[in-house]
Amino acid sequence: MWAGPEPTQIAFSPDELAVYGVHSAEEEAADALLLRVAVRPGALPVAVPRAELPLQDGAGDVLRYSTAG
Repeated sequence: MWAGPEPTQIAFSPDELAVYGVHSAEEEAADALLLRVAVRPGALPVAVPRAELPLQDGAGDVLRYSTAG
């Protein structure tokens, strides 16, 4: 995955970030990046046993932002 300098700037490619004006992306391991994105803006990560909540690819999130509409 790729990340820009701001905590919410993550994407699967640098081209995806460039669409939003981010031109200084760095490649990072997905597990480390997801944790950084959660913790940096002040969120608390929560570990859930895999048997209790099976997730595709082993990661899930709760969106903290409302959407228009």
